[in-house]
Amino acid sequence: MKEKYKTTGLNFSKLYLTTIDFYFRDARGFSQYIEEYIKQKIDSFDTDHRLDPEEEEKNHDYYYFKVDELSEKWWQFSRDFPSEFRASHISQVYSGIDTHLARICERHYNTFLPEKTWKEMKSGSEWGKKLKYLVKYARVDKTGLQKDWELLDKIRMVRNQIVHHHSKVSPAEKDWKNIRLFVKKNAMMIEFKNDPNAIDKESGKPMYEAHPKHSFRLLVTSPDLAKLLIDTADSFFKKLLPQVSLKKNT
Repeated sequence: MKEKYKTTGLNFSKLYLTTIDFYFRDARGFSQYIEEYIKQKIDSFDTDHRLDPEEEEKNHDYYYFKVDELSEKWWQFSRDFPSEFRASHISQVYSGIDTHLARICERHYNTFLPEKTWKEMKSGSEWGKKLKYLVKYARVDKTGLQKDWELLDKIRMVRNQIVHHHSKVSPAEKDWKNIRLFVKKNAMMIEFKNDPNAIDKESGKPMYEAHPKHSFRLLVTSPDLAKLLIDTADSFFKKLLPQVSLKKNT
């Protein structure tokens, strides 16, 4: 059965693009579901968390304690919790993208059996090794893929902080400059909870310079970041797959 698959010359690109289309359709659908849920919770906040105005006269201190508590809860519902939802979704989508890219490499390897698998490619991240494998052994021309690839790689760095550091990044980490620049360029989608450029009173330097080991939390403030990831990956695979042939010359 394996040999038959190798030699029939099935159109791998069209077959796998169908799989990719289903994956991104579901990812977009889940994004919409998340955003509808977030909007519903925000819209119902005032109704679900009412304060009794009469309480202010009965117990002034307790009333304003409740005001502060409610204010904190509002920020959680309107900013922090939505960010957690979106960050988790981005992480999940990226894992799927990475898995699909690995499968493409593995299908190619199982057909042609070149000297190395993608895992054995030298240097770089596991993500980068997959493209190196396809360029070297599947003869993929990465020229038209480069823009999409570079953007996906930047979002990968953000995703790694979400997964491995609970959405935090410090200036001491190797990807700090790239992540900080990405946040600056995409300020409508993602931001730092505390501004790393705020001036430290003691040193007069920006916070990220004055405290290089301090971790700054990332907030995903818009569904547009997940959309950017999905659309870019969709574009990438549609350019990549037509170049990956599983037809063996006979």
